[in-house]
Amino acid sequence: MWFATRYGFCKYDGYQITVYKSSLNTPGLLTSNNIYCFADDNDGFLWIGTQEGLNTLNKKTGEIRQYTAPAIPNNAVSCLLVTRENEVWIGTDSGLCRYVAEKDSFVMYDGKSTDGIFPAASIKSLFENSAHVIYQDSNRKMWVGGWDCGLFLLNHPKDMANVSYTHYSHRIGDDASLSDNIVYDIVEDVHTHTLWIGTRVGLSIMKQENPGTFINYKSLHSAYHIPCDEINSLLRDRFNNIWLGSIGGGVLMIDTKQSPFAFYSLNLAEDDVPTTAVRALFADADKDLW
Repeated sequence: MWFATRYGFCKYDGYQITVYKSSLNTPGLLTSNNIYCFADDNDGFLWIGTQEGLNTLNKKTGEIRQYTAPAIPNNAVSCLLVTRENEVWIGTDSGLCRYVAEKDSFVMYDGKSTDGIFPAASIKSLFENSAHVIYQDSNRKMWVGGWDCGLFLLNHPKDMANVSYTHYSHRIGDDASLSDNIVYDIVEDVHTHTLWIGTRVGLSIMKQENPGTFINYKSLHSAYHIPCDEINSLLRDRFNNIWLGSIGGGVLMIDTKQSPFAFYSLNLAEDDVPTTAVRALFADADKDLW
């Protein structure tokens, strides 16, 4: 288990804790001790995003490498993603980049490299703001949640000549739009084939076959109720349950598997059944229900 702190990061192997940080004994071990995020690739490397750069830890040898601007767009690395193809995507305060292992270099997604599709990024800016979370769904679609700028779907992310994005945002007065433009986290529910987005104002759920239309769960003023509004973390476990971490509402677990029971409603008034109070049921050999 790995733990990120403001004073380095820790590894717990079930018996003891090992601390990794720059100190008097190990000066310059990390680009910064303020750890923002982790990602684990399939080659035995742990990627560490910090306030002042990107680091990789070779878990076999213990060697740590450092990457800083201008190799990456900005030294503040706020989110990391390793895709199913073992590609590493890095979200920074100045935009998005992708690591190319064969060249040990990074591809920048900015106005110059995308022929103006992505605007020139200023400090603290991806699509005029920062990339807060990156997510790849089961269809290998790349999603970026922005800080105060909504949700983005990257189209043709590896084809720099044709890369573009589809933008989803909150629209005042539109209850079917994204619940808020500050996106904390993203996860996919494999049972319902929906994308779940945790925001500052609730949980937004979008069906993949109906992009741009969201069902918004909130604590107040919504037909879809949830006991809290600020959903800042989402997780799908190995049993495909969805876990929600909230600010002020604790932890919630949702099981979206289809129920083994089917619901059938009888119109008792039209069928001349004298009462709606049912005390017992019996199925006979002729498959009639009493």
